[in-house]
Amino acid sequence: MVLGDRLIDATSGEPLTDLVLKWAEERPDAPAFTFVDYGSHRDGRRTTLTWAETHLRACATAARLRRLAEPGDRVALLLPQGLEYLITMLGSMYARTIAVPLFSPDLPGRSARLVGAYADADPAVVVSTSGILPEVRVFLDDTGRTRVRPILSA
Repeated sequence: MVLGDRLIDATSGEPLTDLVLKWAEERPDAPAFTFVDYGSHRDGRRTTLTWAETHLRACATAARLRRLAEPGDRVALLLPQGLEYLITMLGSMYARTIAVPLFSPDLPGRSARLVGAYADADPAVVVSTSGILPEVRVFLDDTGRTRVRPILSA
């Protein structure tokens, strides 16, 4: 993996969360992740986070998750593609919860697969975005699960 002009050994055994913190301290303003959204613009709309922004947002997500879940609890990610998905994954790692990477319930033709994966995960918390919250609530109602799970907005 290349970070700026340096080669980073991703097989060093260091946890990803430690590496993100290290890069946030060493190169806070360097670009960390860029998402290109072709759904909102034909040529793609680019959004970039620096290492410092990535670390701070992941820490904030971790703090919010820890209010709703214990270390080792599963957290379902019902999110569209984007930087929020990445930040939620990292936040889950920071909180020492187990991120269950699912997909947005508004994607057509995948509902049976999503229901099965969600049921197998039996998450303590669901994370989504406000933009698709109505679809998430319908999905959760349709799963027939009686236990109400908190929904955290990314």
